[in-house]
This record gives sequence, structure tokens and C-alpha cells, in this order.
Amino acid sequence: MVEQKQQWKTNKFNIRLCSLNLGIILTLTLCGCQEDLSLSSDSLPSNNSQSTNISQSTNMETSSSEIKTLSEAIVAPPSTLDYGQVPISDLFVDSKRYEYPYDTRFIPTYLSENNVLYGEGDASSDRTALFLASYDLNDGEFKKIADMNSQSEQASIGIISADKDLVIYEESDQSNNTSRYYLYDLKNNSVKEIYSIANIPALHYTQAVISSNGIMFNFYNPENGFYTNQFYSFQDENFTVVENDNCGFPIECNGLWYYLKIDNQNLVTQLIELDLSTRNKTVLYETNNGDNYISGLYSNGTEMFITVNKGNEIYLGRVDLENCQIEYLIESDWIESVQVNEDYISWLGSNTLSDRVRPQYYLYDINKGVLYQNDGGPIFLADNSMVWVEYKKKDSEINKGEIYQNENTDLVLKS
Repeated sequence: MVEQKQQWKTNKFNIRLCSLNLGIILTLTLCGCQEDLSLSSDSLPSNNSQSTNISQSTNMETSSSEIKTLSEAIVAPPSTLDYGQVPISDLFVDSKRYEYPYDTRFIPTYLSENNVLYGEGDASSDRTALFLASYDLNDGEFKKIADMNSQSEQASIGIISADKDLVIYEESDQSNNTSRYYLYDLKNNSVKEIYSIANIPALHYTQAVISSNGIMFNFYNPENGFYTNQFYSFQDENFTVVENDNCGFPIECNGLWYYLKIDNQNLVTQLIELDLSTRNKTVLYETNNGDNYISGLYSNGTEMFITVNKGNEIYLGRVDLENCQIEYLIESDWIESVQVNEDYISWLGSNTLSDRVRPQYYLYDINKGVLYQNDGGPIFLADNSMVWVEYKKKDSEINKGEIYQNENTDLVLKS
């Protein structure tokens, strides 16, 4: 009976971890789908025969010489239902609205810091002419950045990250189960393939965080179904393995790196702090049962935010590193696809509106403590701006796969 109870707890923990959203859903986000993610904790091999680093790769040994303990604020946070929500349209009264290109299908997926919206373009009606596209909201210019190398109808292209100088994107081809990762240099107008993975499932997650001296990637490992952190250096153009154990959600905050380690077997999740210069790791926070676990980590560069699952609820909070405390801001039964900037937090969650058939996107003002009621579509946050997909119809009146069309929605920029 004890063994059966422990197995049930293990399965329950695994099921909940399967719902984690690692931020970037490369293949299925483009068609508006989301599925489960399975993570585990065994060590990843330093040399993966099914992945190819176009650059050289090394392994960075680190140690945990220090342990800090984050405490949790005693006051329970309000739920999304406790807020008197302000209409999100109030934020965009004087904002400029943009239409979609008339001769090309465009699905936006990422907003950069200089108000350029990146996404997938398709010049055909059957996804046979896909390309990487940019929509500059400063001057309204829409253009093709790079063509798809694969000609397969089962291929897709997705933005992982971007800034004013670089675009990181992935080509995923389900016909041969291969993903290739590219850096597009906006200044030099050049593309470079830096990584590839064979035997990868259609549904997988990749994260990338651009810093001043390199990029922290979180890649899928097809040999065991785990994820590993690898740092790509701009200086030598090589990869360094930063974390071999199963991990996710790498972020940079005030010059240090942070990420989550997830151990399904022992029902443990950990928040890790990494000093890349000294190669020292510190455990900041840990959960050790299947009912409570860390499910996400996010940053705007100077502040850190965390989601923690507690029973059937998810708590979203701000991490005060100076005072070693987690201050929870809001709780709900569903919080994922979290984005943050200096002023706002956005996430995907349960519907609270009538005539709503799709999941609902939320927007929370960090400084004012205001939750906005969003009767429209996705929200894309950049450092000092955001784009909102404003509905022209009720959600229930927009057919599946037809959100990003001029008769149904507008793109609205607030900067």
C-alpha cells in the first residue's frame, strides 16, 4: 500500500510537470496548439550523438559551495477572480493599429526591444512557401528575412529570441524529425547555422536568452527526453555545457544566471543561481514533494518572477533576492506562457469571460497591482513596449486558425 501511494504521488508529480510550458513552443504554437512536456532528472551526456554542435562544445564543471534559503510571504495572494478587472482597451486608446500584409499570411510570435514583430510568413495557401518575417512597427515595413531551407510541407519556422542585433530561430521538419538552429545577424544581413538535433519529436521546447557576451540555450536531448543548458559564446563561437542534469527556464538577472532543476524520480525542483564567471552554483529554493513544485522562472533583467504549483493552484510571485523572500502577487488554476517586462506580466490562463472558446490572455500591472480584462488575443511584451492582438469580433465568431487576419483582428502597439 505504501509503494502504491508513493507511485501515485510520483505519477501525479510527473503529470503536473508535463504541463510545464518552457516558454517557446516552436512547432505547435504556430497553429495555436499546446501539448504536454515531459521532463526528467538523470544526467545528460556531455556528447550527444544525436545532436550536432556546429561549433565546438566543452563541459563546465561547477560546484554548489553556498546555500541560500528563500522564505515565502505569509499573506496568501488574491486570485484572478478577486480583482475588479479593468478593460485592456483602456491602455490602447491612443495607440496605433496595424493591419496584416494582404499578400502574405503572417503569424507573429516575438516582439523585440526595438518594436519589430517577428514571426512566420507564408506566401502560399498550403504552407509550402514559409519564411522568417519581420514587421517593423516603427515604419510599418514588412519583409522577408530568411527562407526556409526545408521544402517539406511538414516543416515550420519559429522565433526563439531576438534583440536589435540578432534573431535566433529554429527550422523544425517533422518529415525527418530534425531541428536546426540559426543566428541571423541583422547588421550584416547574414545567417549562420549553429546547432542541429536529429530524432526530435514534433512537440519540443527550446529556450534562448541573449546576453552581452553570449546566448544561454536550453536544448532537448532525444537520447533520454531531457533538457540541458548550454552557453554559446560570441567570442569563440563555441558551446559550453552549463548544466547536465534535467533543467529549464534559464534567465539572466542583474548579471547572474538562474534556472530550474527538475527531478521527477525524487519529486524535487530547485531554483539554481549560477555565476558564470566563477562557475559557482547556489541552491536558492527547493521543493521536495509532488503537491508543491516550481513550474516557471522569468525575468525582466532586473527582477525575477516565479510560478509555484501548490496543490491545484498556481502562485505567481516576485523573488526578492536582497531580502531572500518570495512575494506572491496572484494565484489561479492555470498560469503559463508567462512574459514580463519592467511594468507588466502577461500569461495564458482559464477563461473568465462569456462567449470565449479559446484560453484567455491576462495582463497585470506590476507597480499598480491592476489586472486587465482581455477580451482579445495574445499579448507580446518587449522591454518598454507591447503589442496586443485586438479582436474585431467575439472570440466565438473567429474560426480556428483565422485569428491573424485583417477581418478578425488588429495589431496594436503601446510604447
